[in-house]
Amino acid sequence: MQCILRTRCGGFCLKNAFSIEDINNGKYQIIPCHDLFDYDIIKLDKEEFFKISNGQILSKKLPDGEYKVFFENEFLGLGSVISNKLNLKLRLF
Repeated sequence: MQCILRTRCGGFCLKNAFSIEDINNGKYQIIPCHDLFDYDIIKLDKEEFFKISNGQILSKKLPDGEYKVFFENEFLGLGSVISNKLNLKLRLF
């Protein structure tokens, strides 16, 4: 064997990739940060956003796991739910 070509990694496929030539010619699209994570979404209301932006842990009746957290279509970061408590683990605002 002389070569191995990876055609897929997670949700990303080689057929959707851009070549160096495409990039040099400005023919590319930047992937939104939240698309890098294959997690379910939590949408916060105004009160929840206020609380979590001040470091509070929110009560959320959701299955334990990792989530993408949004407020008004803005990606806030990644959260973790453990025992119905949402804690923001990666804050992007």
